[in-house]
Amino acid sequence: MRKILFIFFIFFISCKTNQSVILEGKNQEVISDELNPFWKYTQKIIFKSGTDEFTENYSTEILAISEIIKKIPKNYLVEISGHTDSVGKKELNLALSQKRAEKIKELLIAKGCKSSQLKAVGYGETRPLASNKTKEGRKMNRRVEIEVIKN
Repeated sequence: MRKILFIFFIFFISCKTNQSVILEGKNQEVISDELNPFWKYTQKIIFKSGTDEFTENYSTEILAISEIIKKIPKNYLVEISGHTDSVGKKELNLALSQKRAEKIKELLIAKGCKSSQLKAVGYGETRPLASNKTKEGRKMNRRVEIEVIKN
């Protein structure tokens, strides 16, 4: 019961202070002052429609993401999820989203992140952020997201 209350307390504090918290036993480690330390970088990374090519050079964002990942304890896994808009066949979008996630993974490995700590997953068009009915919405859906999960 005390452990559950402790976990709830840490979760409440992290939400209240807008900090991301990693729990290890009874210790906590704050890895960022934001709920998702990667979002401010990944939201800038946009892919060209139908490809795994970027619309711009995102080396600054990739470097910043890699520096955060290098600080994450080894018993945590970093999931890189690729996403697409709904243009095209679902099967092709699923494969494309996997390619996008793999591309980010490769770039992070090149910046010194450990391959064993990175997992690339494609979700295709199943998790849209915005409506696929507008050009801007489709652009927002062609993205990657990064999440830290317990290994």
